[in-house]
Amino acid sequence: MSFTYVLSTSIGKARLKLADTGGVAPGGTATSGFAFEDEEWQAFLDEGGTVDKAVGLAARVLLADAARRERAYKLPDFEYDDKGRVAALKELIQLYGAEMPTVSVTCPQIDSDTGFIDPIPTVFR
Repeated sequence: MSFTYVLSTSIGKARLKLADTGGVAPGGTATSGFAFEDEEWQAFLDEGGTVDKAVGLAARVLLADAARRERAYKLPDFEYDDKGRVAALKELIQLYGAEMPTVSVTCPQIDSDTGFIDPIPTVFR
């Protein structure tokens, strides 16, 4: 696995947009402080097709991790709440056009649905 941050490459542009630079200037080499290796960025670019879509896909991975670890608690002299991180990542995903997946359930039509005739007619007298 490797890390590069070169702004003339798609990986470098994606790193810049997601602030996944490892705290180094362009052309530098980080050994920590970054979320994704170059190979992971390449997978996002291959799937998304554009830098913006790749950033959205990477943000979805960060969202999954943040949601799994989300915490909020309050002690007498201390309060901790990282729920804002999840909301910020959702906004970032929308910004870069990687919409959140939605689920749509449809049931197939059964032959008897159309023109259904009640086998026992209800007659009121």
